[in-house]
Amino acid sequence: MIVRAWHWCGENMRTRYTDRRIVVGKTLTVKGPPLLCSRGLHASKNILDALQYAPGPILCRVELSGEIVTGSDKLAATKRKVLWCMDATPILRQWIKECVARCSHLDCTDARRARIQLYPIWRVSVAAKDSASAAEDFEKERAWQRARLSTLVQRARRKS
Repeated sequence: MIVRAWHWCGENMRTRYTDRRIVVGKTLTVKGPPLLCSRGLHASKNILDALQYAPGPILCRVELSGEIVTGSDKLAATKRKVLWCMDATPILRQWIKECVARCSHLDCTDARRARIQLYPIWRVSVAAKDSASAAEDFEKERAWQRARLSTLVQRARRKS
């Protein structure tokens, strides 16, 4: 069985934990049975589900094969082939602007009420070269938090 899914990676185009190079057209494999959150090559059927695990702005369309384990918001497989990749930074920036505009009226109590946890995609750089880049990192982090909040609040409202 082959499943098409979405996977995000960092600008270095490497897997998060094993540091293997991600190359379009190449199939990565792992030994042993896949286990969600522990072992295997992960991806999500829904692009927004995949986004919550994103270590960076590179979006990949992938095919999972071999042994596949399915979770509520992600998949783990023994094989993952990258069909194409793109730097989604411009698209994400536009989407973030739209999300911030839509949810700027929300406060933390709305997030708590919906039992939402926010997971930053880009961490604020500890080793920022100067205060300008630190401020830029902070604003990027804040925008991601708001975008994540918007997405999760919408999901929570749909479920209720």
